[in-house]
Amino acid sequence: MDKIQNTIENIFWGDIESLQKINIVNPADFSEPEIVKKIKNGYLLPDSFGLADKREIRLRNELSRFLLENPEIRGKIKEWLALAKKMLNLPNEGNDFLLTYGQENNAYWNMVGDIITELNTTEIPRRLRGLVEKLKIAKAGLESAEREMADRISEKLKNVTKMEGLLDINLFGNNDDQERLILGKKAYSAVWSSGYKIDPPKWTKNFFCKITSIRALALKIKTGIIKAKAYRSAAVLYFPKSLHEDIRKGIQNVLEAPLEKIRQIAKEENKDFMKNKLFLKISRSLKRIKEDDSLVVTIYFRYDQDGLNIRVIGLKKNVENPDFSLSYDNFEGYSNKEKETAAEIEQQINEKVRATYEMFGILPLHEELQKNFGLFNNWIKIQSFSTDSEFKWYAIANLYNAKENVKTYKKLEDQRRELKLTLEQLDKLSRTIELFLAEAERLSLPLCVPEIKDDGQIGVSFNGLAPIDMMGQNKAMTPFDLPMINGRMICLTGRHGGGKSVTGNSVIESIYLAQSGLPVFADRFSLDIKSVLGSVTNDEGDGSTATVFINKVKNLLEEIHRVPKEQSLVFIDEIGKGTQEEAGYRLGKMILSVLQGKENSVIFNTQILSLAEYAQKNLGAICLKVDKNHRFVEGIGDGQMDELIKESGLDKFLSKN
Repeated sequence: MDKIQNTIENIFWGDIESLQKINIVNPADFSEPEIVKKIKNGYLLPDSFGLADKREIRLRNELSRFLLENPEIRGKIKEWLALAKKMLNLPNEGNDFLLTYGQENNAYWNMVGDIITELNTTEIPRRLRGLVEKLKIAKAGLESAEREMADRISEKLKNVTKMEGLLDINLFGNNDDQERLILGKKAYSAVWSSGYKIDPPKWTKNFFCKITSIRALALKIKTGIIKAKAYRSAAVLYFPKSLHEDIRKGIQNVLEAPLEKIRQIAKEENKDFMKNKLFLKISRSLKRIKEDDSLVVTIYFRYDQDGLNIRVIGLKKNVENPDFSLSYDNFEGYSNKEKETAAEIEQQINEKVRATYEMFGILPLHEELQKNFGLFNNWIKIQSFSTDSEFKWYAIANLYNAKENVKTYKKLEDQRRELKLTLEQLDKLSRTIELFLAEAERLSLPLCVPEIKDDGQIGVSFNGLAPIDMMGQNKAMTPFDLPMINGRMICLTGRHGGGKSVTGNSVIESIYLAQSGLPVFADRFSLDIKSVLGSVTNDEGDGSTATVFINKVKNLLEEIHRVPKEQSLVFIDEIGKGTQEEAGYRLGKMILSVLQGKENSVIFNTQILSLAEYAQKNLGAICLKVDKNHRFVEGIGDGQMDELIKESGLDKFLSKN
């Protein structure tokens, strides 16, 4: 079971250890996107995010795009999963068995066929195509095998139990003393579990019996004796409560049926059924039976492979107690003496039937019921769900494990469990996509599936990228654009609190989403696969702000130089902070010159305007400044400290000094 579970997860989104993950440099400076935290908290996907395996990302990307663009398929997946859970196990109850195999089309394989039809399109992702092909093979190989197994089981169960006899029953009263089985017979055709075992006789446990065939022979003889004894003892007469209730309900339904039919006709004709003469006449007859709790109906019943059939013999007030000896039926496996006894019982039953017919004139109600209901002398088919459950279907579980069925049964059980687990994984993916859609709608953000660039094409480009680093802050989120990040530097300057840090972090986090195979909050997003993402964004660490910054930059340079230049992208927040401006300027020049010399893709921001001007003039950096509306335009801008002081009201306090 665990093996199947792991296999299914790996088909779609598994945490596959062999896959290359993104190397996050300075992981304390990287904040996993808020949407990923929601996915993990909701147990929607296995913990497998931020990959650097191009093939795996492409396969996931295909699947996300398909689910995002096909809402009707997402709805279907929910329906299929609900059905797969409902039909996880082969039916063990009689009624379920009949519903499953009592019709031409099997509901389970109908569902499998529906999955194949709905998913078998030209646009289907490769991983779903694999699922479809697997289901086609399963349907072709197992559907007919299951039908053959069901037919074998049905045929055996037809002869499991046979019962017949005469019964006095008080239909609407509660006087059990007036009810009894006048005469009956019953027998089982025993169905044995393939796993049935008994202990060998104690006297065969010595060494000699073990090494010879004596022990095996003794075990075989003992098993045969026990089976024969159980077979015959099962034929001892008693009257099952389930059969009693089925007969009672069956006759009550027969008596109520004409009234219900008249009600239905009157309803269709827009008439008052209470004015129908036939309805009133039948109602009076039925009322007399219900009110007379001493009235007893004599029933001849027969239960066999054709189900439960009854014949109403007559009515009476008093129940006689004939002294009949009860014995066995004449089914295969009985001695000649037992068969003679069975023949005598047959004769006694026939005599009792004739004697009961002679009582027809005892009650005037008999004639009335015959006229109104046609109740007497005809065989009436009765639904026997309770009896079937107890006697006809009790051996289904054993028969599944019989030698001729067990191989098919195990394959069917495994296939059903595997499909259920597969659909659970698809449902998790589907709900993940719906989570993205819900977040995009809630925050009024764009949403797209990233385009993975072909080999030889490099760079990260986007339009209308959401500042997802702000998710969870309950603030307005203004999508932004940046030039293609392709072996160049992008320098962000301008207003304090305008979103420069958020922008850099959001680019890194969006690449992380894209390389997890997930959608991105943008109008458009395309990228080549990165194996290293680096950030220097906070002051946490051992030492002063400057020493922490220097150590993190060292880590970053060390890691990105291990891989080809196109495989990395870094974001450095506030280059030159934590020291004097001149020292910060010199440090920034050295760092940026090294990165430009290696043609690394870099986003950085700074409040040292001379450093921004140097990067623009000497290193080819594209400089952008952010305004108070969080939008980027070309140029280099200061932090607009004077405006911030006025907006905060701090100027009123500063002017007093």
